[in-house]
Amino acid sequence: MLETSAQLSIKLDTTFHVELPAETWVNGILPLADGRIIISGGTYTTPGLPPWGGINWMRRILPNGTIDPTFNPDARGHGGLQPWGDRFYANHGGLKRFTIDGYIDPTFPPLVEYLEDWIVLDDGGILVAGDVTPDSVPPITNFGVVKLDTAGAVDMEFNYAALSGSPRQFFRSSTGQLYVFGFFAPPLGPLIKIDQNGNLDLSFALDPLIGGVTVISDLVEQPDGRLIITGKLGSPLGGDPLNIVRLEANGLIDPTFNSDHTWTHQGVYNPNFTWSSVELLPDGHVMASGLFQMIDGSPRNGVAIFDEHGDLTDDLAGAGCLPFLTPNSSIPYLTFSNTHFQSPVKLIAVGSFHGFSDGTITETSHWSICRLIVESYPGVGFQEHTEQVKFDLFPNPSNGLVELRHHGAPLTNARLQVLDALGRVVYTSTVNGLSQGRSVALDLGGLQSGTYIAHLTADGVEERVRFVIRH
Repeated sequence: MLETSAQLSIKLDTTFHVELPAETWVNGILPLADGRIIISGGTYTTPGLPPWGGINWMRRILPNGTIDPTFNPDARGHGGLQPWGDRFYANHGGLKRFTIDGYIDPTFPPLVEYLEDWIVLDDGGILVAGDVTPDSVPPITNFGVVKLDTAGAVDMEFNYAALSGSPRQFFRSSTGQLYVFGFFAPPLGPLIKIDQNGNLDLSFALDPLIGGVTVISDLVEQPDGRLIITGKLGSPLGGDPLNIVRLEANGLIDPTFNSDHTWTHQGVYNPNFTWSSVELLPDGHVMASGLFQMIDGSPRNGVAIFDEHGDLTDDLAGAGCLPFLTPNSSIPYLTFSNTHFQSPVKLIAVGSFHGFSDGTITETSHWSICRLIVESYPGVGFQEHTEQVKFDLFPNPSNGLVELRHHGAPLTNARLQVLDALGRVVYTSTVNGLSQGRSVALDLGGLQSGTYIAHLTADGVEERVRFVIRH
């Protein structure tokens, strides 16, 4: 088998179309196991206009993109949506827990102050950052943090010491630990790593070159444990802040990744704009989104693809998000604010845009939500094989009990390997008789919670998919 790089294909899924009112934005995504999607966002129009009735809202989307009429039409929420069993958390005038049909769960007492972020932990509790005021403890103000149990009571066993300061955003690592962005007392930098009991991981320390005025908008962990972060990331090279950086697992800047990119919006560079999201693609490339129209002198409309070395690729050149103006701004919006893989090849992207172009197809009616088909194909060393392995693991995330579903030509003696975040093989199996539409049950429940790569090899071709186990 010849060594070769993969070729990326990003196509707009024209079978998925969501009818949203004009001047709406979407910033929350919660894909469900049955193919439906709950989204949240807001509108720039006057509150009270039917049928949305307010500045923030939630809707459930059917697999074909139509709005599910059985979901509570009066559900309100915005920001991140966090699943919790058969319910979920959202922010509407404070943190609230909802049923899957969009009704408030009365067994969970709401937090009624300003919230920054929240994340569900493995024990079912939830960690909340912001100006929160639980009734059972003295008020925690000025961007504090509190851990609540499943009934909404404060967990006093959690170690709050490491998070003293102003935590703003949580990211889960493949090992179940948490990366926390915020403003902490020295010598801590703006990104720390803790376990789910609040204990500081001293093996991670953010490179001091990224310190200063840093805003981390998003973070993604590679299978090898390195991190790619995006936002407004200080000025380690001098001059303007960087917007995308790769870190080693210990927090130091990875010098092999190109972070030195120039960008403009409407021909003007604005250092106050931050890049908003980052996503790791199946071939190891990186999709980054932000309020830009040019990167390194090449047109990129709100979304750009970088290779594994951080170099800008030709993917989506001149394409991407189409702009629109809000009633109170002369600056057009054209960016993804959040992305989420619904399946190994289907990427849901939401944000503020009026249409999307993949370079071949341009759809002006995809307002603030679209679905992209993202696939990687082997290069010249594999061209003798015209049929590629096509598979996924379902559900994803799961508790380890999954089905391997095959979507291509019949395969014999397929070899499946599962790799952990450090690239170690933690599971190996031979799967016989794979054919179109057949599912094979796998028990991966013995693996710890985390992100893994499933590597399937058969008949001289191979494919990898990323999946998550949560216990």
